[in-house]
Amino acid sequence: MRPSTPPDALRLAGVDEIGERVYRQLLSVDVAHTDSLAIALDFSPDVVAERLAILSDAGLAVQVASGGFTAVDPRASLRSLADGHARRVDALRSVIPELAEAFDLNRREGARSSRTLVITGPEAIGDWYGRVSLGVEREMLAFDKPPYVVGVQDRLQGLALARDVDWRSLYGRESFNRPGRLDEVLQDIAGGEQARLTESVPVKLALADRKRAILSLSLNEREPEALVTRSPQLIDALVALFELYWDTAEPLVGGGSAGPRIRTPSTGRRTGRPPTPDERTLLTLLSADLKDEVIARELGVSTRTLRRRMQDVFTELGAMSRFHAGVEAARRGWI
Repeated sequence: MRPSTPPDALRLAGVDEIGERVYRQLLSVDVAHTDSLAIALDFSPDVVAERLAILSDAGLAVQVASGGFTAVDPRASLRSLADGHARRVDALRSVIPELAEAFDLNRREGARSSRTLVITGPEAIGDWYGRVSLGVEREMLAFDKPPYVVGVQDRLQGLALARDVDWRSLYGRESFNRPGRLDEVLQDIAGGEQARLTESVPVKLALADRKRAILSLSLNEREPEALVTRSPQLIDALVALFELYWDTAEPLVGGGSAGPRIRTPSTGRRTGRPPTPDERTLLTLLSADLKDEVIARELGVSTRTLRRRMQDVFTELGAMSRFHAGVEAARRGWI
């Protein structure tokens, strides 16, 4: 049957063209294994295994006890994904009029004395970020999003935390694509930052004391553009946007040598043997909902080796998915 889905519709779920073909093949059967899918679609088993992992992470497929995979009813899985995207899009659209008004006002007046101004270039943005960060007294709200054009960002944050500033940062998954970024975030958390993780954030943002904000207009690394504002109406809109994302994100806390973990209440008893250090590290990284590639890089292994280790842990826990493994690990007191 010829697909009627709009082109690239599943890309919003992180599924590429090959992944969509694997997904459609899964929809046509009850259970399929990696090898049979590879033969049916004329792909290598590694390619199919990688797409199955992506489909599982997106909640579109689940691994069963036999080791094969089955599709999750798209009426439930895709609707859930679509609803999540819709809420974020609506939230972003809600601030467009105010942002546009601020932008137009600045263009008309063209004066630095106005409440809102546009700045361009890494040096100018770095200078203004320094002013906002050094001037914060009580609270900083931040959306973290690459690229990073301010080299002293973490040092300025450390100074603010030392002054007992309440610093809340919201990270998207792409925040951890740069090697070493995870360690930097863990250090900030250890210093007192409150951090949460979500799929993605709409802009780069630093909002000080609910009075002054700097947010990205362009993420071009060579010629970035940002908006600095003291407009009360715009500040209120940005605070509301931040709180909307914050309320739906998962708390990210330091896990010592084990890495970051999602803060989940562990009401179950500790049972059986304790986890090995490698198992604890893997489980805490998995519970942070990071991509396989990011976790593999942090552990210094290939994605293929990572997935083999994941399967070993799933087998030990009697789990068939990341979510199931997280629940069982919490029940045993492993995380």
